[in-house]
Amino acid sequence: MSDEIRGPAAGRPASDLAEPDPATAVGGAPGGAVMGRRRALGIGASALLTGALLAACGGRGEQEAAPSVSGAPSDEAGDRITPALEEIAARYGAALSLAGYDHDAGVLYRFDAQEQSFEASIVKVPIALSVMRRAAEEGGRLSDLQRDLVVRSVGYSDNLATAELFRSLAVQGEYLSEQGPDDPGDPALQEEEARKSSDVLNETYGLLGVEGTRAEGSWGDNETHAADQVQIVRGIVDGVDWVDAGDLDFLTSVMTPEDESQNWGVGAMIGGEDVTDVDVKNGWIQDDSGAWHINSMGAVFRGDRSYSVAVISHGFDDQMVGQEAASEAIRAYFEGKLG
Repeated sequence: MSDEIRGPAAGRPASDLAEPDPATAVGGAPGGAVMGRRRALGIGASALLTGALLAACGGRGEQEAAPSVSGAPSDEAGDRITPALEEIAARYGAALSLAGYDHDAGVLYRFDAQEQSFEASIVKVPIALSVMRRAAEEGGRLSDLQRDLVVRSVGYSDNLATAELFRSLAVQGEYLSEQGPDDPGDPALQEEEARKSSDVLNETYGLLGVEGTRAEGSWGDNETHAADQVQIVRGIVDGVDWVDAGDLDFLTSVMTPEDESQNWGVGAMIGGEDVTDVDVKNGWIQDDSGAWHINSMGAVFRGDRSYSVAVISHGFDDQMVGQEAASEAIRAYFEGKLG
């Protein structure tokens, strides 16, 4: 079983479509109450709002890309983290890469940075950010329908909602049905829309400072690095000036795991020592050989410290085994940080 359905140009990974009940997803959705954590942490939501309004008034060319975490100093805790991750990768017999950014120390840890994996459902976060950016550029914020779709897409990994959000990026000023497109329409038009949507998503990647991940006419089956996913999370934690601050707080509330599909990987840190909050998005998909790609990205808040972390992996015969490996890797990172 996979959590993925991709755009019309997709074809590399083979997967089945598994959907949650949309009625349950919308009716019991997380994110109904925005937590406003950035205000509590003093990150400056009012400043973010001002920046978003300026970005909405200005052209896209005035928006600057965020600096990449790849230029951050190396984390000295790596001497403790690396042996644990090497043991996990060897024991599971899979390829595994992890990146973690310590926001307070300004240091980056990377393990097997060259490894890539298909994005799978973790792409649903930058898709949501792209929809928010388009709303800000038009001088507003997410509509009620858009918010419902983001809840279903990010909070419950609903693929139909994601497909509708992705498609909407190609048609500025038009929008969406609650049930998604019943008629796929002309294949050539569908491919053109997917290309335009990919262009908008890639603009968001550029603004986030993401260096090695790009959409190519589809979503979910494009390759990514762990450090790129950390770069995306870092933008959410530190804030960006090209989306509405309330929308950004809403996204973090949706990423607070309430669905069981999100309680592994980064989600495994819920209830951990001194952990006050966790934001997470997980993804899983099979490639053409039948092997599973298992990914998790998110933010962990421990006491007054913040961490952006991501693990990507592939080569698992069993989906649940891959999820266990991802959870072990995330725990090993934080155990190493504690010393």
